[in-house]
Amino acid sequence: MLTGCRIIVSEQKDPAFLPSPYGNEKCFIFIQNIVYGPGGKHIYYVVHQFCEGPDEKRTKEAMSYLEADLTSVSEGVGAVGSLATTRLISHWWPALIPNGPPPLSAVVFVPQTGMPYMALGWGTEISKNGTHLLLSAASYGPSDPSWVVALNIANGSRSSIPITVALANGLTFNPTKTKMYVCDMQDPAKILEGAVIDPDVPTRLVMTTVVEFGPLSGYNVSSPAVGPYSFSGDGSCLYFFDEDYRRLWTFQTVSRVATLIAVGSNDTAVPLTSSALRVPVEGGLTALAVSSNGVNVFFTTSWGELFLITMSEPCGTPLMVEELAEHPTESFSGLAIHEADGKLLVGTGNGLVLEFTTTLLPSGPSASTPSPPYTSSAAPQPPMSRSVPTAAPPSSRAFPGPAN
Repeated sequence: MLTGCRIIVSEQKDPAFLPSPYGNEKCFIFIQNIVYGPGGKHIYYVVHQFCEGPDEKRTKEAMSYLEADLTSVSEGVGAVGSLATTRLISHWWPALIPNGPPPLSAVVFVPQTGMPYMALGWGTEISKNGTHLLLSAASYGPSDPSWVVALNIANGSRSSIPITVALANGLTFNPTKTKMYVCDMQDPAKILEGAVIDPDVPTRLVMTTVVEFGPLSGYNVSSPAVGPYSFSGDGSCLYFFDEDYRRLWTFQTVSRVATLIAVGSNDTAVPLTSSALRVPVEGGLTALAVSSNGVNVFFTTSWGELFLITMSEPCGTPLMVEELAEHPTESFSGLAIHEADGKLLVGTGNGLVLEFTTTLLPSGPSASTPSPPYTSSAAPQPPMSRSVPTAAPPSSRAFPGPAN
């Protein structure tokens, strides 16, 4: 399954987020929303730093958008080797300034101090020609819209398109990059789509709802999320997860039917007679990525777990679930796939990007192979102290330690 693991990116906390010997805050540096660039030689990701007080409320926060050049990573086996060369594209920006050049310095946002609200870019995608990083962005400001932001990879400048989404949470293209899908977490939660006719960067988006999860819809979904690897390669099936309820779903783009495929083992709200798989997740769901054949569904949790669900076909029957890896102390918060190289990238809550090599991606496992509904290839881990945020942004191999 997994044949190797090493660190390829190691980000350090800014001074404002270093622990104080006299304070009682817990501070985190999450790597999330990872996406490969064209050709697989570069990746793009969000660095999200924040602290929580003893009352479990955020005390300060900052976000940045970075590029990592993977050509500098050595071809050696294991955890020892060169790290990727990283470059800042842009720090986050005030929500009142949706367009313009990159900020000259990072802003540490402190709630309830009168500071201007900042734009939080959660979802990431790559524009059609690979020139821009596309973000779904929202703000804590009650009157601020949501946006799709085109962030110029070369110079960090940005242009933002307001969209009819109250609280955007993730975005993805269909495989042909002719339509963009965005999730809305505002009750009633929904998924919207918009045609993208521009040759590279969208300049106008008209979003329409394709599925709504209100109380009369028959779907109990609170916080849907998608990412750049949510679609099957044929475009027939969109996979998404619910951050709040820890559930995984499929959405058939032709019939526009959503189907529950996996829930937590202790989810008493879903009848035992449901066909959804029961997954022994400990943490909230943080990211998913689907192989192009649409049958390998990988997802991560805030408890440092990496799972694989095997489907009969895209949007078909879930056949089995396997825990591939579990970190004893860290959260997992981002996930990307490079099928040609057999690589899975996983972001962590202490500033790392882990690169797993796997035999699963180039040719998916046979759907006809009899398997139990749940197996685990993750090595048992002794109980350890785990530092996990109260609201995360959201192995069978030894994990490498932090790079020096």
